[in-house]
Amino acid sequence: MWMIAAISLAALSLWLGLRLRYVARLLGNLEHSARSREPLLIEKRTHVGISRQIDSLHDALNALITESRHGRNQDRDYLHQIETTLGSIKEAVLILDDSHYVRMANDAARQLIGPDKELLGRRVESLLPSVSFLDYVRSLWKGRKSGAEVIEMVKGEDQLWFEVTGALIVNEESHKRLALFVLHDITKLKQLENMRTEFVANVSHELRTPVTVIRGFTDTLLDDNATMDAEDRLHFLRKIQRNVVRLNSLLEDLLTLSRMEGRSSALKPEFVNLNSIVGEACDNYSDRKPDGIELVVELDPAIPSMNLDPLRITQVIENLLDNATRHAKGMKTLRVTTRLANNMLRCEVQDDGCGIPVADIPHIFERFYRVDKGRSRELGGTGLGLAIVKHIIFQHGGKVQVQSKEGRGTTMCFDIPVEAEKAK
Repeated sequence: MWMIAAISLAALSLWLGLRLRYVARLLGNLEHSARSREPLLIEKRTHVGISRQIDSLHDALNALITESRHGRNQDRDYLHQIETTLGSIKEAVLILDDSHYVRMANDAARQLIGPDKELLGRRVESLLPSVSFLDYVRSLWKGRKSGAEVIEMVKGEDQLWFEVTGALIVNEESHKRLALFVLHDITKLKQLENMRTEFVANVSHELRTPVTVIRGFTDTLLDDNATMDAEDRLHFLRKIQRNVVRLNSLLEDLLTLSRMEGRSSALKPEFVNLNSIVGEACDNYSDRKPDGIELVVELDPAIPSMNLDPLRITQVIENLLDNATRHAKGMKTLRVTTRLANNMLRCEVQDDGCGIPVADIPHIFERFYRVDKGRSRELGGTGLGLAIVKHIIFQHGGKVQVQSKEGRGTTMCFDIPVEAEKAK
């Protein structure tokens, strides 16, 4: 009997061991399915005992996984829709969590920060070098910011300006906090505003000098008219006249430049030859050029006739000649040439004077820019001549250039494409 009992006990133990291993394998498969978020298919061999419980657990787990996958796919679809919507927006859009990590960024934000940089999962401090933006982000989290604010940002050598707005996003179920930021680029508007402010300041400064001189000499004439001798009176009147002429020249140049920039007055083109315009302007200049300066004119006979505004092109030539006369100290020879190259009409005005410092060359055609400010005013320049030259040539569809080395002279030139239409 004891032999039978021992065999029965051994058989029971073996069965229990195999059963436990089977159950353990099923539970392991269920655990793997739960971790991988993939539904599990098992063969349902029985509907009793622990196997039935495992089968029920299998069905419940599969249902949960399927529901989770459906929700995940739905979230992915929503996320794709949001990214598509944000991608079509020109403004840079960033979504940050409360630790300042980027959770979403549209294409405009990637272009702003750097198209080659990975944004998601990185702290915004390492991506946007703007103290004012980071201050805005911190203030928004603390609830102290609402509405838009202008921020400054430096990207390489460029200074950028943005109008930034932010809003908090709170998920009531998960209690996660996110913040959405929209950055609208206003750099061009800011530059235009700075140009306008600078222009008004420059005009005020330029007008103040002649007006002050005129007022001073006029007051003196009125106060001392009875005792002033004729020679002093004549001297004062000449001073007043000189400054009235300068004031009139400044106002005329301002009106001309305003029309050019506003493009309110179109060019009046005629079918003429550039050589004839340049030749006539140089003839007029030779009658008034300072003594000791040799004027050399070389005109390319291949220059064709085309539609040009002769009055405006004459103004360009005269401004370039007068500019060289005023500023090219030590000049002995002034050379004016025309030539046809690469389907472009080119006119050069070259002097052998003092030249222009390298730092000043990029600013030569800016309004009111002067290399030697005191000497320019003394010689009667308005500071607008080269700016007018640039706009006239631009309206002819061309461009202006300057080449200069200190002590070796300056060459100013303009190119106009043959048969080019004026700029719209």
